[in-house]
Amino acid sequence: MVKGYCQIGDINKAIMIIEQMESLGLKPNCITFNSLIDKICEMQKMNEAEEWVKKMAEKGVAPSVVTYNTLINGFGKLCTFDRCFQILEEMKEIGVKPNVVIYGSLINCLCKDGRILEAEIVVRDMIGRGVLPNAQIYNMLIDGSCAVGKLKDALRFFDEMLRSEIGATLVTYNALINGLCKKGRLMEAENLLLQITSSGYSPDAITYNSLISDYANAGNVPKCLET
Repeated sequence: MVKGYCQIGDINKAIMIIEQMESLGLKPNCITFNSLIDKICEMQKMNEAEEWVKKMAEKGVAPSVVTYNTLINGFGKLCTFDRCFQILEEMKEIGVKPNVVIYGSLINCLCKDGRILEAEIVVRDMIGRGVLPNAQIYNMLIDGSCAVGKLKDALRFFDEMLRSEIGATLVTYNALINGLCKKGRLMEAENLLLQITSSGYSPDAITYNSLISDYANAGNVPKCLET
């Protein structure tokens, strides 16, 4: 019921249900509180979200990795990165180890804000703490780098990804092809197109749209039609 009221945006009734549970001697668990905190973060009421994290701790319910991930994601979307880093430190202090999902939330928000250097620092930190980045992490870095025109960094992340034996996905290739096309480096983009098929993937509409758009900008109509 708490989750249901949160899904329709009725926070007051969700809170009322939690209060009713307690009055009946039923103790809300971490999942109950996480449903409420997630919705409050979605509404960008971060102070209120943190108050509920304190309340759940006061009620003897320890915040979980999911709780902290929700907070970091919420603050990250508001570009309040100082608080995100503080939460990471708080987690370490109380012995809750951040996982790849938590790091991914922060890295994703940093990349979307164009803060690629800081995102890379977070990646180095997670590796240093024994949390290995996955394909999704590298895709965030590559896509973020391409979005701000840092193609050299994007290709460096791609090489690092392959050296680490992390398989590139179609998302990886599409981000790089789009970035290369925007820089007019069509030959390299076409080479990546060949790599897509050799890797067992099939190019999709996003792949072809990037190429067609750049062929059009170059005035190469025959190539547009051929693609």
